[in-house]
Amino acid sequence: MTDHTETILSAFEAITAERVALRDIEAPARPVETAMRARVRDLGERIHAAGGFDRMQAVWMDVSEASRRAGSFLDRAWNGVGEWRA
Repeated sequence: MTDHTETILSAFEAITAERVALRDIEAPARPVETAMRARVRDLGERIHAAGGFDRMQAVWMDVSEASRRAGSFLDRAWNGVGEWRA
């Protein structure tokens, strides 16, 4: 598992924890989710700059193998980065 994969999975875990904590509260703002999406998107831009679409796809595959839900999250977060389309 790469450092990128670990970072993305950690971000997804933080978002999931926030969603669980706020599920019974009417909370339109989810600051952890907003911050983690921005962090993961930035990471996608850096991965794309360093290795292009092929490198992004390799990281996505690692993440998806570890967690299908995290892979889906990553797919949406990276939409529009380089050639990535969700």
